[in-house]
Amino acid sequence: MRKTSNNPPYTFTKRGIYYFSRLVPYDIRYHYKQPRIVQSLRTRSRKDAAKHSKLLTYQLDNFWAELRINQPDIPCSNFLLNQPIEVTLRIALDTYFSIKGKNRNETFFRHSERYINYLIKATADKPIKYFTTIDATTFCNWLKEKGLANASIKKAFACIKAIFNLAIQEHGLAIENPFSNLHLPSPTEDAKKRIPISTMDLKLIQTECMKIDDDLRWLVALISDIGMRLAEATGLKINDLVLDDEIPHIIIEPHNHRPLPTYQVFIQYSMEHTQVFSLSGFSSIVTK
Repeated sequence: MRKTSNNPPYTFTKRGIYYFSRLVPYDIRYHYKQPRIVQSLRTRSRKDAAKHSKLLTYQLDNFWAELRINQPDIPCSNFLLNQPIEVTLRIALDTYFSIKGKNRNETFFRHSERYINYLIKATADKPIKYFTTIDATTFCNWLKEKGLANASIKKAFACIKAIFNLAIQEHGLAIENPFSNLHLPSPTEDAKKRIPISTMDLKLIQTECMKIDDDLRWLVALISDIGMRLAEATGLKINDLVLDDEIPHIIIEPHNHRPLPTYQVFIQYSMEHTQVFSLSGFSSIVTK
């Protein structure tokens, strides 16, 4: 790429071809996917490049003027009782967190933040009133290209839809939610059927766990025998292991370090058909 003073305004050459290049003004940049416009003029002629560049510059200046006229500055707006604000994606997300984020775990905030960042990358960081169904479709296609499964795409849209709905309601915006009533791919279309682990493979895994006999293998043996989630197993306390009862069992209940939102009451997993053996002072569980 070559930039010299001999080139016409807003142009540079690359491999002998002239290109048009111009920064988008900051105040209207949210209308664009990127801050700079770069476009091939498809000519090696300096004369033609100057003519094309002048025409593009004129067209852009007129278009940008129209954009500014459609969103005029309000004179002395600082004296207004209720000053109008542009509800950006960040403001919409903050509104969502302040109202819906009470007593929510870290996953709620992390997923919401991630989906908003995805939306910005797929479209642009602009006020929500400028989003259209075209942006929603672009977002859907972007998620597909990223490799997300249909079920994950549906979750992302559900989150974005909720954020937009709340922002529209709380900030009194007279717009429709562009992420509503959009046709999304069915989660069952690309769902992969999971094949259960055979009893023989489970016994083999548990046998190897007994041979290696360390804390990680105790955890694998516990999960393979009981069927609990990884977070449930790693969040257990010593008191949750009831080994001296008539029927040894494990208590699964919420703790401060690991909540269980899907459990209304604690669950006891029976170990009637298991044997308990001591490993370095701890207990591990394997199927007989």
